[in-house]
Parts: sequence; structure tokens; C-alpha cells
Amino acid sequence: MIEPGRERIEELAEEIWALGEMGENSFERVTGGSKLADAGTVLEKMIAEGLGRISDGLVLLTPGGETIARTVIRRHRLAEILFSQVMEIREELSDSTACELEHILSAEVTDSVCTFLGHPPHCPHGKPIPRGDCCLLFKKEVAPLVVPLPDLGIGESGRIVFMAPEAKSSLDRVAALGLIPGAIVRLRQRHPAIVLDVDETMVALDHQVAASLFVRPIAVRRLGGTDGADSSSSGRVL
Repeated sequence: MIEPGRERIEELAEEIWALGEMGENSFERVTGGSKLADAGTVLEKMIAEGLGRISDGLVLLTPGGETIARTVIRRHRLAEILFSQVMEIREELSDSTACELEHILSAEVTDSVCTFLGHPPHCPHGKPIPRGDCCLLFKKEVAPLVVPLPDLGIGESGRIVFMAPEAKSSLDRVAALGLIPGAIVRLRQRHPAIVLDVDETMVALDHQVAASLFVRPIAVRRLGGTDGADSSSSGRVL
């Protein structure tokens, strides 16, 4: 059980971290726009405990405060993926449940969830998920439920859960092809290019782009050949 008052420190540390990602971690924003009615008091406690500081009008986390925030943020964003994109729970319920779990998940359970999901780099809202030991060591004790698109079997279908392209231009291009979270794809071939079906359209991707798309396998349907393509389908290439 979390000690009394600690949950409020975790909540504010999480808010400071998230506001810092957007460059909006001013003292006025942290204390005046927080969901915590007593944010000013909680901030004073954090500063007294060496978890935060104020510099040039900005609220900053110390290394100790960053450790708390990173842990809570990681739990919350992993839980968001698990509930909204894997279990397909509606957004408002998945978010509220993630808010509860972020304070109670153990490090071991958190790493197991992360491994189960395939070590996702971003939450459903595109915000980065802090890395954990399981990500750095590439542990595979739990078979990932979410896999890179090329890991699908030929003829197997999957629902896109998240995208992790290295460049925004790649993200825009795959989105233009209908390859967005929630879309269902079916792998046709792996060589020389990745060929798949999406929304009744045949699409070809290079391997680097395809590897940046992560899917949850949902069905297996075998085609006549491993490298063939249905000539009746329309085609688009990336």
C-alpha cells in the first residue's frame, strides 16, 4: 500500500514531467492549473524532500523527483496501451484505470506488461514511454502480444497498435496509406519487399518502414504462395 500523501507527490511529479515535455512547466501553470487542488502545498513538500526545485520561474524535478515521475509515467502509458489498444476498452475508462494502476504496479509487473506488449516506444497519444530494464536488456521471458509487422506469418492478419517510425515524414506517408492504429492488415509476402493488404488495397513497404509498424495478430489466413500477390487488388507502394 502506498504511504499516505505519497500518491499526491507522485501525481504532481507526473504532471511536472508531462508539462516539461511540452515546455509548459512554469510555476504558475504547475500550481494554478494542476488537477490537484493543493498543488502548491504538495510542491512545497516536494521541494522540502529534495524532489523538486524552482529555477527562473520554472518548476524542475531533481534526479529523485525524475525517478518518481518516470516510474509513474511509464506505468500509466503502458497501461493505456494495454487497455485501449489491446483490450479495446473505451478511452475514458482506460485512462481512469491507468491512473489508478500507475500508483500500485510493481516494477516486476510493469516490466512484464512492457515485454508482453513488445516494448512500445510511445503511448496511444504519441507520447514517449520511458524505457525500463526490460527494454534495455531485451528480455523475452513473456512472448510479446504485439509484434513488428514483418513478424506476422504469411497470410496472417493483425491490427496496428502503434507506429514508431524514425522520421515524421515516414509517419505521414504510412498514415496516408491507411496504415494507422486500429487498421487491420494482412501480410502477403516478405521479399523482396513487404506486401500487405489494408482496406482492400495492396500496399508494398520497404523493410525499414514495415518494421516500424507494430501489430496485434488476430487471425491467420493462408494464401496460395508465400511470395505471390492477388493481381485483382489495387496496389500502392511506399
